[in-house]
Amino acid sequence: MQNYSKYSLGKLQEWLFDALHSGVSVSEICQSIHDVLDEEEQDCKVRLDNVQSLRKILQSQTNQSKICDVNDTSKYCKESWNSFWEHDSIKQWTLPVEVDGLSGECYINLPDDLLQIVNLKEGDQIEWIDNNGSFTMKKV
Repeated sequence: MQNYSKYSLGKLQEWLFDALHSGVSVSEICQSIHDVLDEEEQDCKVRLDNVQSLRKILQSQTNQSKICDVNDTSKYCKESWNSFWEHDSIKQWTLPVEVDGLSGECYINLPDDLLQIVNLKEGDQIEWIDNNGSFTMKKV
């Protein structure tokens, strides 16, 4: 493991040296680092959501004294797995409301992973459902 750490740090040093000597601005270097950290944070959140969802279904099954495997077609197991995939794994985003400087109109930027998950493209119609302080977005 120690050799891989040295290798990784060496690659980081090479990258930084290359970036500094290629005319890239310091702010672009910093932004690249922030982008990597943001992506890693999002990936960690997705993995954590999956772990927590799986833990819920396992605890629920343990409490019921029944463990379902993939081949179990009993009503209980079908309902448990459907519940897991349809409800427990709902992903949430917190998005800032921004204001257009020229028109004064409010808007939000939808992240690429959200657009991909809900299969949205520019021009698609969406419905906003008020949840008393938060909103659910639904493709129409």
